[in-house]
Order: sequence, then structure tokens, then C-alpha cells
Amino acid sequence: MSRILEARREFVASQLDAVCIENERPRILSVANGAVREAESALQLCREAGGQFVVLDGTGEPPDIFRLDYANPCARYITYPYGAIPSPRNIGEFDFVYALNLLNELD
Repeated sequence: MSRILEARREFVASQLDAVCIENERPRILSVANGAVREAESALQLCREAGGQFVVLDGTGEPPDIFRLDYANPCARYITYPYGAIPSPRNIGEFDFVYALNLLNELD
């Protein structure tokens, strides 16, 4: 992995952790971020704070860390057909929204 991508992932991970620590019942939305490796500690912090971590993805396959935590109400995986992202009204409001893989496409 390039140093730029690794630095970006570390930055997002620190932001996710901060959101989980600073907000009561934090809600985080990850859009099209593949494996969501940057969310490992945030998922735990979110669970402890009674929040929710939602992954919105078009692949139809939950990330590994969500498979491990799938019974956890904090972890929610929403799939959609390519080109048909769900309406924000259907998924609610969030304290933090990010789309890290969209940035990767710009490199």
C-alpha cells in the first residue's frame, strides 16, 4: 500500500475514533469503502457508546470486520445495486460520513 493511502487511512481512523469519543451515541456512515479496515477501533468505540456504524456499499458482501460483529446492533450493512444509492431519508442522519475509496480513485 502506498504511503499516501496508508496516511489517509490513519487520518480517517483517528477522525472516526474522535467522533465516537466526542459524541453520545455516535452514528457513522461509510460509503463504498471496501474492507473498512480504518474502522476497527471505531467500531468497538461505537459499540461501547451505544452508537451505530453503517456501511453503505454496492458489492453485496459485508466487510470481514462486520461479519465478525454482524449480530451487534452497532454494525449495520446496507447494500444497493450499482448506481442506485439509497435516499438519505431511508438511512437517517450521521455525525460523520466518509467515502475514502472515492479519494483513492483520484490518485
